[in-house]
Order: sequence, then C-alpha cells, then structure tokens
Amino acid sequence: MPTPKSVTKLTRDKSGNVVVSYKSDVDKCEYYLFELCRAALRDVGKFVIKRFRLLYYSTFERRSGNVGRYAKYIVYSSKNTIYPRVDVSNTSDGFYGYFQEIGTKHQPKYGLMRKAVEDNVDQIREIQRQYLSAINDGDNAVESLINEDENEGGAED
Repeated sequence: MPTPKSVTKLTRDKSGNVVVSYKSDVDKCEYYLFELCRAALRDVGKFVIKRFRLLYYSTFERRSGNVGRYAKYIVYSSKNTIYPRVDVSNTSDGFYGYFQEIGTKHQPKYGLMRKAVEDNVDQIREIQRQYLSAINDGDNAVESLINEDENEGGAED
C-alpha cells in the first residue's frame, strides 16, 4: 500500500483571491503507524524463527527432520485488517513439529517455539521499540524502515 495521496486544489473566490483547499484521503500518521507495526512484526517473526532453529537443532540432530527448516512466519496485514499480526509456526511439511511442541502420549512435550518467545521477550520489545521510536526521527527515517513487499519468510532468511 503506497503512501496515501492527498489532493491540493487552487480555486478563486468571488473577489478573485486564490483559495487553497487541501484534502487528505487517509490520515498519514495512521498509515505510518500501521506500516511500522507491520515492519516490526516482520522482524520479530524473523528473530523468533532464528531462536527457534537454534533451540531445535540443539535439542535434535540436524539430520532428524525438517521442522527447523519449515518453520516460518506470516504477517497478516491487508486493507481489511485493523491491526497487523504475526503468526510464527511450522508448515504442514514439518507436521510432526506440532507433536514435539505440545507433546503426545508417546512424545514428550518440548515447547521449543514457546520457549523461543518466552526467553526473548525483552529482545522482542527492543525490536518493537526501535521501529516505533522512528516516528520521532521524521519521514525519511520512517520510510527507510518500511518495506511493503515482504510479508512472510522462512528458511531463506
């Protein structure tokens, strides 16, 4: 979603004076807050996936499966979304990661994804703080943080 357009019209009133009218279709501040939240969630997703992979491969041997490789994040943000959100999970290709996460009768509960988030709450807050503090730095700093094309990632990050 590009920066909201605004319309500036120059008209003359009855006495011949030029009147400038400015119409903004979308509040620019609201747009930047939404995009900064989305960008911060994208980086949080990348961070949690990296921490999860470190925990997973320190618990299991690398040859024992693809759960670490198939872990990914998706940032949900569309024109119908009020607040962006991130979903960090394993895809169906690494389906047994679900059973390792919550445990079964035959599989002990490891809870590695949960542990990756809970152990790094301070770092996640720091990532969010960096993005939201960019609001005070001006438009150029804000626009350099926003990448509208990237909404999901996984093994290639």
